[in-house]
Amino acid sequence: MMSGRVYLVLRCIVLLCSTYVFGDMTSSSNPALVGQPVVFTVQINAPGGISAVPTGSVALTDAGTAIGTATLQNGVAAITATFAVEGDHPIVANYSGDQNFQPSSTTPLSQRITASDAFTIAVAPSAVGQHAGAASDVNVTLFANETSPRAVQLSCENLPPGTSCSFVPNMIQPTNVGQMTTLTITSEGSQVATNHARRLRTLAFALPIVFGGILMLSPIRKWSAAPILFGAIFVLCLAGCGSVLKILQAGTPAGSYTIHVVGNSGTFAQSTNIQLNVSQ
Repeated sequence: MMSGRVYLVLRCIVLLCSTYVFGDMTSSSNPALVGQPVVFTVQINAPGGISAVPTGSVALTDAGTAIGTATLQNGVAAITATFAVEGDHPIVANYSGDQNFQPSSTTPLSQRITASDAFTIAVAPSAVGQHAGAASDVNVTLFANETSPRAVQLSCENLPPGTSCSFVPNMIQPTNVGQMTTLTITSEGSQVATNHARRLRTLAFALPIVFGGILMLSPIRKWSAAPILFGAIFVLCLAGCGSVLKILQAGTPAGSYTIHVVGNSGTFAQSTNIQLNVSQ
């Protein structure tokens, strides 16, 4: 049997060797109406260079009071909560830790709960990851309070370079149980342009053979046409290189971005955020 002292020593070694992690938390709707379901998405991120994926659970607290717990799936946990009291609620996510990572907590997220706003916007998921050149769908739901607002026009703001968004439909009528539309976020990649540049370079390498054969059969002196031949090759090479640079600049760079989903009824505007993580 292992003595209590030896166990404590080994436990301390495990904790010292374990790694701190950092958590990100997003809200599906901020602000939200009283009684409206709000989904908090918590992602526990391992430090760079560590391949292990955090496991365990996440517990949410509202000003120290527990409001929900969920198990991590691939480092992500989603917890749904509703609020009966108006005002700003400081939400903190507490990570349990596991054999590889130490327990940790996020900084408080201020969740605003209101009963006076005409409508609110909820997004699911509130955090999206995609490769450059891919597209992701997000459910956007508009909730209304007892005052029936006008139809709301939806749009995106603060889009990263080379990224577009579209709503189907882009104008909906909020209801007290929620009215949903689909948002598609599309980032731009560089693969098509790279292939185009490769074709130009292939053509540039093939030209000497073709023109060389023509010159050998032509009555024109070979050396008199050489400057024209080399000039044409040089221009095509520049065209190919220029295409590569142009496409890479137009693509969506890797990184984390905050997109604003905005709704406008003509007399009232509301917004919420989506975290977009783009990888190459």
